[in-house]
Amino acid sequence: MRRIQKGWLALVLALCLLPGMTACGEPAAAFTAEDARMIVEALFAAAAGTTTETEKELRASLTEEQCLERSAELAAYREMTLPWLCMAFTPEKDEAADIEAPAPEETPIAVEVWTLEDGYAALNESAPGRAYLELLRSLGFDGAEDCLQGTAQACQLWLAEIDGAALAEINPDYACWLYCPDTQIDYPVVQGDDNSWYLHRLFNGDYNACGTLFIDYRNLPDFQDPNTLIYGHHMRNGSMFKAITFYEDQAWYEAHPYMLMISNHEIAVLEMFAGYTTSKRDSCYDIAISDENDLRAFVDEAKQKSDFSCGVEPQAGDRLVTLSTCAYAFQNARYIAIGRLHTIWLADEAAYM
Repeated sequence: MRRIQKGWLALVLALCLLPGMTACGEPAAAFTAEDARMIVEALFAAAAGTTTETEKELRASLTEEQCLERSAELAAYREMTLPWLCMAFTPEKDEAADIEAPAPEETPIAVEVWTLEDGYAALNESAPGRAYLELLRSLGFDGAEDCLQGTAQACQLWLAEIDGAALAEINPDYACWLYCPDTQIDYPVVQGDDNSWYLHRLFNGDYNACGTLFIDYRNLPDFQDPNTLIYGHHMRNGSMFKAITFYEDQAWYEAHPYMLMISNHEIAVLEMFAGYTTSKRDSCYDIAISDENDLRAFVDEAKQKSDFSCGVEPQAGDRLVTLSTCAYAFQNARYIAIGRLHTIWLADEAAYM
């Protein structure tokens, strides 16, 4: 498979907005909300290219070197499927911000053009990818463009169920929605005036031990900081942020490399690159990353401590998100998972400034 170089996302999104490549085509079949949910779940599994169970079984018989080769193989696969995932969640052209490819002087590395057929071919290489495409065929879609358009229709129906305006009306502290496939992480996220109120308050303000996912009050809104912190409880029943502790296992990471962040201003894929047990004094809780050197040091330290290895390399200008929950390896332990944001859609800045 060909390696996509720097600048692929801008080109992919520009490609996505070409006639015939948008989410606004006529549906080949009428979707139900259940159809949309199944397609979104299948899409994320297909983009990952494996399941936790598959990876655990496979890696049990591999040497350490072979495991590294397997991870590199999956990373190469995801370079071909991540653009497909991003395109599927891109709103219609008249709703999306204009996205331009980088100027030549800003892209010294030659950019290799990605096509729908590239992504479609990659999806056919994995069992989850083939299952996802078979699901689409059962609903009347076939071929690369048709399958992408069908997926985009399902994604927009799924997104429509997250009514950000209504959520903000219920609670002005509403910041975004966070979704992690194959887990209970499918929740609204708030940002209050401190880091204590939502520890034991539901989204509607009622007292409850499970609390609400919340962004550190010190962070700027709309993920403007280099590192945005989101906290959540580690609940025994699997709810809230317990699932992020599963990143201690390489097989889990390989099957769950992405989350999705949806706000009233942005849709973004959160690409995970580190997860580990630590204390509340860890540098991962630093919000102020002042320059490229600070970012490099932050990323290098996180990846060195990480329970899983990956080929994701955040660059200068990337925005990071650190998810934090309680852990029980020692007193007051924390488990954190860190990802970088890939913006899929950004609202017109003038519309909300």
